[in-house]
Amino acid sequence: MKKIFVLILLTLSLFAEKIIIQLDVNVNECGDAKITWTQKATAFQWKMLVQKYGNNPALLKREIIASLPGYELTNFSFKRNDIERTMIFSFDAKGVVKYKGNGIWHFKYEKKFTPRKISPTEWFFTDTENEGNILAEYDISLKLPQRAKKAHLTTNEFDEKVLEYFLKPTIFQRISIVTYIGIGLIFIALVLALIALFYKEKPQKIENQK
Repeated sequence: MKKIFVLILLTLSLFAEKIIIQLDVNVNECGDAKITWTQKATAFQWKMLVQKYGNNPALLKREIIASLPGYELTNFSFKRNDIERTMIFSFDAKGVVKYKGNGIWHFKYEKKFTPRKISPTEWFFTDTENEGNILAEYDISLKLPQRAKKAHLTTNEFDEKVLEYFLKPTIFQRISIVTYIGIGLIFIALVLALIALFYKEKPQKIENQK
């Protein structure tokens, strides 16, 4: 998710100033998230942001979609406050948190980020780095579903850092999962039936030719 930060850094790289980049990630019970990117700027930085994105938010939308190819992004919204020199860009992203089965969910984050627990369902991730000409501070506020329990830091099977929590799927989510499995099984059965029919008719055609 840090990839989208690069867009702003490239725009502001002409100024040797510190920039704070903030993401608010609100996760629902399906593992999808509402992501809000709030970007405040100094007078010089604001001039560059407005010049590139201020009158063309569609450009920023395209760049975000290109930088996050692993997610399905929808419901884009853009707000601009010239007085406070702030841009707010929000969108929905599917599959931000991965379901591992047995009620276990994983939110993957980069190793450089320092995590901090705010509450049982709220975490804060931060990192400060020198990016070319500027000092960049990355702040991610992560809010888990209210029913999420036992959130803790661990690693996954690929030795990647993840925030793991437990959330038992609701009856509606179970129905949805069962439905998709059922559709998949029906599709497989149809394919096997067609294959069997093909091989059954093939010998008959050969005999008829004789």
